[in-house]
Amino acid sequence: MSILSVRALVIKTLAMLIVALSAGISVFLAAPSTPAMAQQACPTGVTYAGDEAPNSTLKLQMPFVSGEYWTVGGGGSFYGNNFHCNSYNDHYATDWNRPNDAGAAVLAVADGQVSASVGAPCPTGGYGCRVTIEHADGYKTTYAHLQDVKPGIVDGSKVKTGMQVGFVGSSGTTADHLHLAFRRNNSSTCNTSGYCAAGETLMPPHGHKPSPMMTALGPVNLEDGTNYQSINGRVYLPNLRTASGWQSVTVTVKNNSDQATTVNYYYRDSGGTNACNGSQAVQAYGSVSLNPSCAWFIPAAGYIDADRDVSVTVANRRTSPVVEGTHTGVSAAVVWGPFNLPLVAKRLTTASGLADSDIFVQNAADTATTVQVQLVAAPGSGYTNITRSFTLNAYGTLRYSLKVDGSVPTGWVGSAVVSAPASAVVSDFFAWDGQTDFAYNAYPSDNKASSWYIPLFMVRRTGATGDASTPISVQNLTGNNTTISTGQMVLSCKAAPGWTDFAVSNPSPVSDNASYSFNPATDLTLFPPSMTGWWGSCKLTVPNDKKVLVLAQIRYPANKNASAYEASRAENSDRQLFFPVIKQRLGDGSATAVTIQNLNSSAVVSATFYYKGEPALCAGSGDVTVSDSIPPDSNLVHNHRLPNWFLPDGWCGSLRVVSNQPIDGFGQITNINTYASGDTIQAYSALSRP
Repeated sequence: MSILSVRALVIKTLAMLIVALSAGISVFLAAPSTPAMAQQACPTGVTYAGDEAPNSTLKLQMPFVSGEYWTVGGGGSFYGNNFHCNSYNDHYATDWNRPNDAGAAVLAVADGQVSASVGAPCPTGGYGCRVTIEHADGYKTTYAHLQDVKPGIVDGSKVKTGMQVGFVGSSGTTADHLHLAFRRNNSSTCNTSGYCAAGETLMPPHGHKPSPMMTALGPVNLEDGTNYQSINGRVYLPNLRTASGWQSVTVTVKNNSDQATTVNYYYRDSGGTNACNGSQAVQAYGSVSLNPSCAWFIPAAGYIDADRDVSVTVANRRTSPVVEGTHTGVSAAVVWGPFNLPLVAKRLTTASGLADSDIFVQNAADTATTVQVQLVAAPGSGYTNITRSFTLNAYGTLRYSLKVDGSVPTGWVGSAVVSAPASAVVSDFFAWDGQTDFAYNAYPSDNKASSWYIPLFMVRRTGATGDASTPISVQNLTGNNTTISTGQMVLSCKAAPGWTDFAVSNPSPVSDNASYSFNPATDLTLFPPSMTGWWGSCKLTVPNDKKVLVLAQIRYPANKNASAYEASRAENSDRQLFFPVIKQRLGDGSATAVTIQNLNSSAVVSATFYYKGEPALCAGSGDVTVSDSIPPDSNLVHNHRLPNWFLPDGWCGSLRVVSNQPIDGFGQITNINTYASGDTIQAYSALSRP
């Protein structure tokens, strides 16, 4: 699953003020003093930095891979100071440098459409190789002096935030650097030393709240001549449970950078009141399980701040009966709704018992907000759509239980759309009369595609954990009231040795925002008895003009184990995956497995697995590096439930996977000692980065 990298440009409050592109909820300046406005002539009609921009909702992010260090200044520009703020040659821009930056990835700062793309052979003057992207609200960005444009980035291309558009180079100039120009409504925007911005300012003065277009999180430090780091440091935790039978919650944080950091955590009760906070250190690329000495109530939530990019998993557990569920923390990059839940239900009859859904919504803003939950009935279910509204306090949390909502009829099943500004959303799907529970993260509306991989698909396959199946729920997010017709959702599956490939499709139309579930556990029409025991991998496709999202489950109905994760978008371009929790057959029986999907249909993936041990938690857990390859359209499993799989039994830590091609994946957490006692199966989507 692609989680979006969060990047930001900030103000320097020293001799020169840098006005920047940003994205977030709170921004801290490099120096605490109030910036002094320079007595410098600015173009006619521009405004000084500090003016709010209330009429823009555009969210801008850094043009570089998270964790990289870059410098504004330090050479590379014919114009000398790297802070272009004059009308000569339209140099309203910044120049970005770092050692050995030739060929570094240049990323789109926001969604948009390419209006100009000039690739190799590069012009020898002017901007050289370049890409210009038009964004919402009249904004336009140009990425100049590139070594080359990334293949596929052509005039008219649609790009997403964080998508690579080119490579840092020196075409048209004298040294490698990125020249980033910024305009609005065809007027140049001075975003550095002139203390001004044509048409609209990007950053408020110190101590003021950020304007709506800013969606960066946490402190970001950008200073002339000094290094800064693009930071993804705030992560929201909308579902923390330690009451009503839930005995514990484990929040595990992985540091995704090569620098040590301190994780600051803040836990709140359901009304948004701060319950407790604290901090813990974590080594470079290491992981830590937070150990707060405080209590909180159901529902409860929290958030984490760090000055480095981090990945987070949240595991809730109760012991009578044993029920465990894991989901990932929600990066502040994706707290802008609406959010989509492809499977929700009330008292639904399943192979594991009667199932119900809870929806947890965390308000990430410092003001009260209204949350709207639209329940969209499944096609052919006979039920109707239902809409509910709720009010949340600042930083408050909603636990919406379909089971106790009298307006929702028994047996209702379908999908949900949650509309709330600046929020984090997680769903719990469980069967109270059994032991089944799984949690999954809601999908932001831009996390949709026409093609998805399901790396592991099983049809009533007998194993050590019982008969395993992989139901998948597919939600139509095409928009404009577009229906996906019968037969247009195609599930094409490649068989493991000994079985035969097959393809099935939706037997009925699926309306906008509704979902359809392919359920091999109970559907004997699409998955007849002759297929019992089948396993392999699948790809879900719809026509290119349609968009969907896909939730995959791993179900063991016989012993009521279940877990869920986000299927892999075929168009994901990320090449790094992070797994905060890795366990190699620990003494308590806990063990993990990770599945890596090659998203390239023609090239072999060469991947390096960097296992980072935590010897303070598990004696003898040293660092281990392993290389592996994955054929096109295929996947690879590192199964740490098996004895000494690359790691010594008793090892614990985290994992970073780096690839030469786009990849995605998911992790599983199981207990090899207690398959028959409660729901100990958990899964979560890998956290990906470019």
